Amino acid sequence: MTEQKIGQLVDANMTRYVVSIDGAGDLIIEDPELTLDLGIHWATFNDSHGLALTVSRDRVLSIQRLDEPPDMGTDGP
Repeated sequence: MTEQKIGQLVDANMTRYVVSIDGAGDLIIEDPELTLDLGIHWATFNDSHGLALTVSRDRVLSIQRLDEPPDMGTDGP
C-alpha cells in the first residue's frame, strides 16, 4: 500500500527514522526490515542485508520513528 506525500509516493509499510546528528544535520533512513539497536556507545541500524548505519551516541541529538503514530496508551486521547 502506498500513500501520496508531498509529490512523492511513500510505502506505508516502510520503516523510517529521522536521526538528528550533531554537526551533520538530519538524516532519514528507511527500509522495510530496518531495526534499531541502542547500545551503550552506538546507535546501530540494520536491514535485511546487515549493518546499514552506525552513529556514535555522543553525536546523536535525537532519533524519531516516522512511520508509526505515537503511543496514546490505554486511556486514549
